[in-house]
Amino acid sequence: MTIEESGTDMDLLRTVFRPSSIALIGASETPTKLITYRPIEYLRRYGYAGGIYPVNPKYESVQGLPAYATVGAAPAPPEMVIVALPRQHVLAALEECAAVGTKVAIVYSSGFAEVPDGVGLQQEVADLSRRTGLRVIGPNCQGIANLAEGVFPCFSTAFATDAPESGRAAIISQSGAVAAMIYNSWTAVGGGAKYWASTGNEADLTVAQLARAAVEDPDVDQLLLYLESVRDAEVLSALADRAAELGKQVVLYRSTRSEHGWAAAGRHTGAGATGSDRLADTVPGGTHLLHADSLDELIALAQVGRCGKPVAGPRMAVISNSGGLGVMTADAATAAGFTLEDLTPGNRDALATLLPGFASVQNPVDVTAQLLNDPALLESALPVMLSDTGVDALVVALGAVGDGYDVEQICRDVLRAHEESSKPVAVVWVGSRIDVRRRLGAAGVPVFTSVTETVAALARQRDAALRAPATVGRG
Repeated sequence: MTIEESGTDMDLLRTVFRPSSIALIGASETPTKLITYRPIEYLRRYGYAGGIYPVNPKYESVQGLPAYATVGAAPAPPEMVIVALPRQHVLAALEECAAVGTKVAIVYSSGFAEVPDGVGLQQEVADLSRRTGLRVIGPNCQGIANLAEGVFPCFSTAFATDAPESGRAAIISQSGAVAAMIYNSWTAVGGGAKYWASTGNEADLTVAQLARAAVEDPDVDQLLLYLESVRDAEVLSALADRAAELGKQVVLYRSTRSEHGWAAAGRHTGAGATGSDRLADTVPGGTHLLHADSLDELIALAQVGRCGKPVAGPRMAVISNSGGLGVMTADAATAAGFTLEDLTPGNRDALATLLPGFASVQNPVDVTAQLLNDPALLESALPVMLSDTGVDALVVALGAVGDGYDVEQICRDVLRAHEESSKPVAVVWVGSRIDVRRRLGAAGVPVFTSVTETVAALARQRDAALRAPATVGRG
């Protein structure tokens, strides 16, 4: 079933991420049964404002809420239903949901196309969805979340301890565990998400379809996607085109690059089981849809995109407190196709008056360990370097900046430079116990712990910007 068959993208977005009521079939009163206990606990903890209907004939109440023997016994037809039952009971539950007028069902249950004897059962789920109009997420998924509005019909560990970090990104993944990994990695660098979703085996709704809907939300600037199979390449193409029209960024990591990976994905999310996707299927790309080769690169590309400042050319400047780290950065930058040109004579003279006499004012600039004694060196030097007409991007490479350094001053100076310049400023913070990624990242500054990763992410954004410059807001 295509998005068009179910209405507009915004209709789908509202149905999936803003349901007026949610029922959980198979709800449990036992806290250790996390899959059937946690969704209701999350909904209540995070302030979901709609109706919550536990469905289980074994209980009169669940977590302090009245329990119902069937979906039809609830006070009103639930707009969304979570199905957490053994697979042999799923079809009957979905039929009941469709009969009472439920719009979307999330099927946690496993044992479908990811196992040989479940392929036919998953096809029956898909057929039921087409026949009744009931949209289905899953089976074999961990649910979805709308972090901005307290909608958490999921059981992911991503939201088990810390308060959800709402933001301007959408994280959509076939794998629930990978969705949690992306969320945890993204929040570690100051990111947040409005939407989070795992689609599992995708009997009906896919990553591409949910992403195509989410890109229309004016509160979403970036989409971070993970795929194991491509069931609707045409929707991904439409997503890439629409992202370009809206000036939004999509970063996509598709795994299954090998026969072994493809086989493993078949046992995980049923990849290849339905005949609609193959290992050789390609994923469309474009100036606003970037392909990552790993989860680390997905986060790296999203960080550089979030800063909202395209890498407009190949000229990089580097400033460091370590000559050795400056050398490494220069090597990595050159290998990635950047040039490290000398600053203009006027700017070199300006740096010479600001920095110690033994500092290097050639690119890469080395302020030396004197940054320990004079934490204002960056405050003076960064604006000079960013004003240079021969600089398209600046890397601040900091090595072993820990005890003794005025980290607060350094962060303030980097943030000020980022805010006042139209050029991207990226930080590589290596070999320190102090983690400033969340603070700097939340302000839109890309922060890395690897020189190679820093330069590679800037190079990817440089190449995209040279094809079609765009502005992506903070996530």
